[in-house]
Amino acid sequence: MTRQELFTWVRQQYGTEPEYPWHDRNAVLRHKDNNKWYGVVLEVSADKLGLPEAGIVDVLNVKSDPLLIGSLRGQDGYFPAYHMNKEKWLSIQLGKSELDDAIKDLLSLSYELTAPKNATKSHQQKIREIPQMAKKKNLTKAERKKARFRQRRMEREAKERERMAELYEDCDGRFVFIVGYTDGGAPYGVMWEEVGIDPGLPFEQKVKLYHMQM
Repeated sequence: MTRQELFTWVRQQYGTEPEYPWHDRNAVLRHKDNNKWYGVVLEVSADKLGLPEAGIVDVLNVKSDPLLIGSLRGQDGYFPAYHMNKEKWLSIQLGKSELDDAIKDLLSLSYELTAPKNATKSHQQKIREIPQMAKKKNLTKAERKKARFRQRRMEREAKERERMAELYEDCDGRFVFIVGYTDGGAPYGVMWEEVGIDPGLPFEQKVKLYHMQM
């Protein structure tokens, strides 16, 4: 399955179009409802993956179960997640027809693992109930308008919390992007100051500034 064949499949399966946040051939696949990545297609030098051939290969990063990652990593066509959390993500080489079915299965699992959580659905349900609650209380027109305004504000805040908590789950106070972890469990990766952002800023502000640069 080539990258174009993959993009055709996810378009048919999930209605997803690839996005190119870095303005190169590296692409991300997002959920429509929470904007969370469920797949990342990257160009990688073959030697960085330990492959004997020269040149560039395409890999697909998917989120998966740690036990499954452990069982697949090291098999032909599977690699530790390139530029992503290696405990939660896995890289699969594209262009190998024998992996086509596995890619579809793993991408489907990644889609499920990155879907909105039940707690979020419960919160969204409470937001949708605001207009009905306003009607039941026989509020005035001005009060109902205020309730609708509150509903929209809560929806915006909920969406922002989802984006912050889920889209950027692989960063923290020190790192804008956690590449992996040492044997002792310490994270390593790209630090905030390396991308020109003051590490002393509040976490949410740092993430917003980084998002604006993408």
